[in-house]
Amino acid sequence: MKSNKIYAVIGISVAAGVLAVVFLLINIFNYLYWPKGRFTPDENLSRKSVSSHILEITDDKLYYSYAGNSPIRHGVFEITPNGSSLKYWDGFSIKSWTAPGLDAFKDNLLINWGMFYIDDISHLNLDTGNIENFSKPKGAEKNGYFNYVVSKDKIYLPSTDKIYVSYDGTNTKVAFDNGSDIIADGDIDDPETIHTQLYKIDGDTLIYISKDKHIKEYDLINKKYILSKKIKNKKFFKKELMNLELFKCGEKVIVVDYSNNAIIYDATDNCKTIYESDEEYPSLANFGNLLFIGADNSFYDTVTDSLTALDINTGKAKTIVKNKSITDVFVFGDKWVYYCDEKDNLYRVTHDGKIIEKVFG
Repeated sequence: MKSNKIYAVIGISVAAGVLAVVFLLINIFNYLYWPKGRFTPDENLSRKSVSSHILEITDDKLYYSYAGNSPIRHGVFEITPNGSSLKYWDGFSIKSWTAPGLDAFKDNLLINWGMFYIDDISHLNLDTGNIENFSKPKGAEKNGYFNYVVSKDKIYLPSTDKIYVSYDGTNTKVAFDNGSDIIADGDIDDPETIHTQLYKIDGDTLIYISKDKHIKEYDLINKKYILSKKIKNKKFFKKELMNLELFKCGEKVIVVDYSNNAIIYDATDNCKTIYESDEEYPSLANFGNLLFIGADNSFYDTVTDSLTALDINTGKAKTIVKNKSITDVFVFGDKWVYYCDEKDNLYRVTHDGKIIEKVFG
């Protein structure tokens, strides 16, 4: 009887020892294998809205949705001045992990998987590491929300003909009800090719091209137009309006045409050509009158790996990062431009290109 008890104690001790060794090895593996980073918050976060990107910055923390190009090395990381920690990992993935978009909203980190249609909003519980339901916007089934845009303390929910706003993620009210005025992505003279409306929510402003060929800005809070200007460039409307994106750069609204090596037009000056990139689909981010253009030659040998700062007012371009593949670009404030390389390492460079730091990887 005593021998059985002894064997049981020995067995429990061995099992505990094995578990301790496994736990130690896992921690050593995590320390050696997981990517690491540090983040120093040292700029004014003055962007009104940088929504549903794989990067998000709060007052003192940076969150990075890291794809990693690995079955194991991926997840959502929290990066602080003291280091980095994994906050979400959904297990071994044979295929490349799809990095979700991140949005800070009232002390919550919303998780956006980029679905075309949403009926609820999720967030990451930073204490448990679980993705949980955050809210279900009212009218989701009826209105058919096309994803959402976060702007500080508001969530904008576009639908077929209206844009709704929510201050808590659940209750909604109409912020814009003239969706029929927005021109769609396609041939203006051939309605059968039209499939997506051309607009951008930037902060609390809606910018779009109207069916009567105006560039318009609409204040979603005060519900009034702050710009309505005729685009008289007939050549611009002769082609199919496909693969276009709008940006607000200082006092100007620009149109980027991704279907033709990313030609950049000044919509507030009759869609005059400002700049032509040598890459068809560059990564873009804007701040003030600057547009930052990231190029990656992984698929096109004719493309020069670089990060360029384009002054929209003067049309002058300056390369601030050379010979580096740029796959994503983000701007949150007046000092740094954040960018990812082809291995998903995260860097930042000052707007003038004088200082470059590795943040994570």
